[in-house]
Amino acid sequence: MELDKLLKKRSIISCTIKDGICIVQYASKEMKLLDISGMSIAEVLDFILEE
Repeated sequence: MELDKLLKKRSIISCTIKDGICIVQYASKEMKLLDISGMSIAEVLDFILEE
């Protein structure tokens, strides 16, 4: 499945990675923050796409 479809399915409206921090914003206005220093891209994607 394409990444944009997965993001829409989980109601993710934005995902920003800056200065070692991943910020995920959902349609519900909820936000998740994660320090991604030293993480692999697979670990970051798992965090972003977790249900």
